[in-house]
Amino acid sequence: MGFNADYYTSGWVPLTPQNGWTQRSGEAPLSYCVTGMTVQLRGSLNPPGLLAGNLTMATLPALTPDGNVVPRPAYIYKFVAAGLTAVGVALGCNIVVNPDGTIALEGIAALGQVSLSNVRFTLAQ
Repeated sequence: MGFNADYYTSGWVPLTPQNGWTQRSGEAPLSYCVTGMTVQLRGSLNPPGLLAGNLTMATLPALTPDGNVVPRPAYIYKFVAAGLTAVGVALGCNIVVNPDGTIALEGIAALGQVSLSNVRFTLAQ
């Protein structure tokens, strides 16, 4: 089942953190929203301790809760996101959204939190 991209909106749909990532308290919950052909993420996460290399934070589902096909991209998308080290120093980091729906942090050695709230991409038609 597809959807009419001109009018479709999913509303904010919760995502479940994976691999020990946890929701940062006091921040918007980890979730995604599909509006037309645009997918947007929001939320901040705490890592599962000291990180090395790439680690999947969450996975976009293949279907929305109402059964519409979404929101995985056709290509790999990379975004610069805001993060903080464990001692509170601001740090830019890369968030990668893969065609299989995985959302991963790329190439960070140590991190105290990361925000996904600026991650937005357009689905290929």
